[in-house]
Amino acid sequence: TLLISNMKTLKIQAFLYPMLVFCGLGCFSKNNFEGRITYVNNFIPLHKNMSVEYLKEKYGDTVVIKFKNGFYKHEYNTNTEDAIKELTYHPTTNKAYMKIGKSDTLIWFSCLNTPRKLYNKNTKESEGLILNKACRTIEFESAFEQENLVYNITTRFFYSPDYLCIDPSLMEMHGEGYLSEYFKIAKSMYLRYDYVEHEAFEKQQIAIEALNLKIDMSEFYVDTLKTKPFY
Repeated sequence: TLLISNMKTLKIQAFLYPMLVFCGLGCFSKNNFEGRITYVNNFIPLHKNMSVEYLKEKYGDTVVIKFKNGFYKHEYNTNTEDAIKELTYHPTTNKAYMKIGKSDTLIWFSCLNTPRKLYNKNTKESEGLILNKACRTIEFESAFEQENLVYNITTRFFYSPDYLCIDPSLMEMHGEGYLSEYFKIAKSMYLRYDYVEHEAFEKQQIAIEALNLKIDMSEFYVDTLKTKPFY
């Protein structure tokens, strides 16, 4: 089907938006979060050709994000050769580097902006607790438009004010996934991230552990001799 034939592109896009990878005024006087957050993924198929099993194979059921001074690294427990295993962002170059399967070659892309068109943005209080924290939600409604294809996408970031604080200037160049817009408002790491591709599936990425740790910069090392552009 048309949907399946475009899944390779959509798979990459789904990881670009979520990289995806974050409180109130009180955060200005606090140190930036440095550490590791572990999330679990829940999936809701929205198309007959989708299944939870397929989505877990492609996106994994666990994501670990390490963050330090604007650098971040996503680690996915994916099992297939064409699925993303790691994604590392360097604020110094404003590029993200993807490791796919067991390949030694890293695919990079600029994080200056996103190919999606933004139609609406809103904030609201969120029900329930995440890591025993009350949260607020920032939601972006957008669409990926390519020739005669249109994919409507909603992304939601859940965060707790004054918890896991991040200086938004660290991410001010990260237009991809609307992260710069998110950090301007939240000023903290997100505790939950929802990615809804309305014609295909919904992914809910929910934090189950957040640890303040010293992260060695070697975690973000990229061999630039083994990279090639995505676009």
